[in-house]
Amino acid sequence: RFTKTITYTYTVTQADVDAGKIDNTATATGKDPKDNDVTASDDATVTTVTADPKLTVEKTADPTSDVKVGETVTYTVVVTNSGNVTVKDIAMADSLVTLSEEAFTLAPAGTKTITYTYTVTQADVDAGTIENTATATGLDPKDAEVTASDDAEVTTVEANAALTVDK
Repeated sequence: RFTKTITYTYTVTQADVDAGKIDNTATATGKDPKDNDVTASDDATVTTVTADPKLTVEKTADPTSDVKVGETVTYTVVVTNSGNVTVKDIAMADSLVTLSEEAFTLAPAGTKTITYTYTVTQADVDAGTIENTATATGLDPKDAEVTASDDAEVTTVEANAALTVDK
């Protein structure tokens, strides 16, 4: 009986981490003394790091203060995959604006920047502030929901209610 040992290396991919494991099968094929095919195989499974799906949302506004009715506030939202597995089908929602952004996928450390505007209303000035939240919701490789949100506050000009009567 003869034995041959073969050693090789494999570089782990993001797809392996997303799957949570690496399945590997080695097969040896040869011929016996009568020229018949002889085959043997064995497999091994290696578990990768534990999946840690995370999204981070950072929202900023420009300007952040003294806005008046009819003025435009520009919001910038940066979504980051701060976990170690791919997050897919990420959809964005905003508490004030309907977003038309299509769903997207982020690999770990990947980012997506979304910029949009909002027009200040009289109700905003009456309230004195504009509270606005952006939420990103996606799916990890096992289709579990991953979500994150952030908000930005913009102050308006000071409301100045005054009535005059002329008779």
